[in-house]
Amino acid sequence: MKGDQQTYLLFGDETTNAVTIGVGQHFVTGGVLSYGTPPASSDDCSHGIERATVNIHSLNSDGQTWTTVATEITIESVNQHKITTKEDSFAGFFTVTLTPEAAGVYPYRMTYNGNSQYAPAVSNVQTLTVTNVAIS
Repeated sequence: MKGDQQTYLLFGDETTNAVTIGVGQHFVTGGVLSYGTPPASSDDCSHGIERATVNIHSLNSDGQTWTTVATEITIESVNQHKITTKEDSFAGFFTVTLTPEAAGVYPYRMTYNGNSQYAPAVSNVQTLTVTNVAIS
């Protein structure tokens, strides 16, 4: 049985959901998995869920099926570094590097399957446009 604590999965930059890069370039993005209240930004780890697995999915060309392309583990609290406020913690944060090998438009999203304490979550969609020309 999945937990009933509401979870939120924020992916990428909350100010834009579309990015353009060139073929062969890397796109580094991240997000935060949190509980209780929605994060204010992708840097808001005040209610982050530590050591959780998030899956990165790309939308197939059929426009209906999502395929897992990567898996990341959220960061655990950095209290061992004597950080005293939750606002200074990175708990729940994760990063991912995407490198599509062909030009095209790639919608991505993240999912969290939940556990006995936290409910499953699905992120917003971030669209990555890949061109044949390098973007500087």
